[in-house]
Amino acid sequence: MKKIANIGITGGIGSGKSFVCHLLKQKGIRVFEADARAKEILNSNTEIQAKVIALLGRESYTKEGKADRAKIAGLVFSNPDLLKSLNAIVHPATLEEFENWKKQAPKDYPWAYQIKEAAILFESGTDKGLDAIVTVSAPEELRIQRVITRDQVSRDQVLERLRKQLSEEERIRRSDYVILNDGAADVERQIQDLHQTLEKRFGN
Repeated sequence: MKKIANIGITGGIGSGKSFVCHLLKQKGIRVFEADARAKEILNSNTEIQAKVIALLGRESYTKEGKADRAKIAGLVFSNPDLLKSLNAIVHPATLEEFENWKKQAPKDYPWAYQIKEAAILFESGTDKGLDAIVTVSAPEELRIQRVITRDQVSRDQVLERLRKQLSEEERIRRSDYVILNDGAADVERQIQDLHQTLEKRFGN
């Protein structure tokens, strides 16, 4: 069975990493969306739910048993210790799902790599074990405006989230490749170049 390289894609809030991953999926690349899976785990894993309620209180879940993301964000983003404790609950379960997902690649999968998309890849330590890291980069002010529009939140709320993430410079320094998504650069061309580079580097 051929070895498939595991490539991390990350980026600061509002960078557009989900858009980049969408374009890669259109090429037939497998993408594990770690952030989306973490949200599903919060909603479906009863053991995780119990731990989160013990940490954050019953109000962290709705009456329907779904994670109240706004309430949880309000609690943890202003309290680094709570955020660290929440991540310690959710990240191991997400990592286990990623390990299982890796093994499920179809035998006829044609590409040399597959993707793990995660917002806090470096911050969570889950960059370890990946074969290469790609950062999606955009100017901070553009990222702020994107998130205000997308999430209907205030500038201060966005800045608070930004402060919990690595700086753009540090994220780029620790990555192997960078895709610029500043509204002017040709993202599709960059993705095609990246695809060819990864196929050449990791192809069997």
